[in-house]
Amino acid sequence: AFEGANQALGKAATVLSHLNHVTNTEDLTNVYQKILPQLSNHHTKWGHSEPLYQQFLVLQKAVKPDTTEHKFIADQLRDFRLSGIHLNAQDKATFKRLSEELTLLENQFEQHLLESTKAWSLLITDEKQLAGMPPQAIEKAAAAAKEHQQTGWRLTLDYPCYDAVITHADDRSLRKTLHEAYISRASDVKQYHDAAFDNSALMVKILGVRQQIAQLLGFSNYAEYSLFDKMAKTPGTVFPFLENLLEKSLPKAKQELAALTDFAKKHGHTDTLEPWDVAYYSEKQYQAEFSVSQEELR
Repeated sequence: AFEGANQALGKAATVLSHLNHVTNTEDLTNVYQKILPQLSNHHTKWGHSEPLYQQFLVLQKAVKPDTTEHKFIADQLRDFRLSGIHLNAQDKATFKRLSEELTLLENQFEQHLLESTKAWSLLITDEKQLAGMPPQAIEKAAAAAKEHQQTGWRLTLDYPCYDAVITHADDRSLRKTLHEAYISRASDVKQYHDAAFDNSALMVKILGVRQQIAQLLGFSNYAEYSLFDKMAKTPGTVFPFLENLLEKSLPKAKQELAALTDFAKKHGHTDTLEPWDVAYYSEKQYQAEFSVSQEELR
């Protein structure tokens, strides 16, 4: 019953969130932004429900340990703790306000990223610059230009277009331009993006609100709060894991990079292998070794 009560709402909210990210029309964005505070308040209300919490405490005593039911109930009680069930009335009100603020800030962050991606484009007037790209990608670029009353080929930072350029375009300067524009979306790099979509200040605000929420719930920082329901449990577990992973993987990564660099040199590349070269020569290497392209595979 508990799961079913939230399932329909969760499904509808997930669909709306997904559509907002992939279509991002003004009407849909307005609706999504309108319901976000309501969704946040709904989940906070559930998490602060004392009668519901007491019911789960009763249930925990009624089920056998080491069972699926016991694990489910223990997880729910943990989530009540992370929602601030133990707080006094004033702190619960503060938690509700901060949760709503964080939801809106994080949505604004994502919206800036979407808008920054949509706003950038590059018009190509010489088809020779597109040499190496799949015909389908070139056709889509031509259609995009036509749709915007332009003559030529319109390249964007939408991932299918970006991937086609960074992986297949022979023009190295074109690959560099799209790479730099792509990794600097929603930033203060004015060479490529509108300052209106800069997320720098938003990130500081988000970190500040997260810290307030964590401390309100009795954690030293947001990392502790975030990891409370995860396998790592504490920040102290994360860093040794990452360092161990780096130690194990770095020699192989260096080996693969050296092989790719050698392959690139044999095929006319005389400069250092830069980030905008890796996908391009990796695809060439893949074709040479296996006689099949990722585009054909797709």
